[in-house]
Amino acid sequence: MPSENKLTASQEDYLEAIYHIVADKMAARAKDISDYLAVRASSVTGALRTLRAMA
Repeated sequence: MPSENKLTASQEDYLEAIYHIVADKMAARAKDISDYLAVRASSVTGALRTLRAMA
């Protein structure tokens, strides 16, 4: 039986931020995401690693 990866609300926020930034700038850097969400760059790095592992 395949396992489902459920996203947390925070992970959904990161994906939504990436979507909006890419729509505006064509690319989303960690700095852009941290500015958009008002979080530290290290938090973005951790979240991106987690999301990548889920892919």
